Amino acid sequence: MRERLLQDLIQIEGVGLCQLCDHEGFVIQALPKADNQLAGTLPGLFDFGDQDTVTISGTNGYLLVKKLETGHYLAIKVDNDVNLGKVRATFHESANRLVALLQ
Repeated sequence: MRERLLQDLIQIEGVGLCQLCDHEGFVIQALPKADNQLAGTLPGLFDFGDQDTVTISGTNGYLLVKKLETGHYLAIKVDNDVNLGKVRATFHESANRLVALLQ
């Protein structure tokens, strides 16, 4: 079921990477393949406040990261030309379903 949720995210048009990491930033599962350099930076994104979601805009697209209630991190990379609102809505919905599977 966990892999199915990641597959649902990676199938969204414009999503190029989806990965689930543990509380230390180590990749647990990723599609299409793990980006360990990205994974190691995820915990540090949440050191500066009480937020649970971070969106970073870059020249090649967006990085969306959510810190789950379980301490895990869910991250996706998306292209610049996506409907970011739609992607974020699906991302948050999948993250909520993923929490139930990880507890």
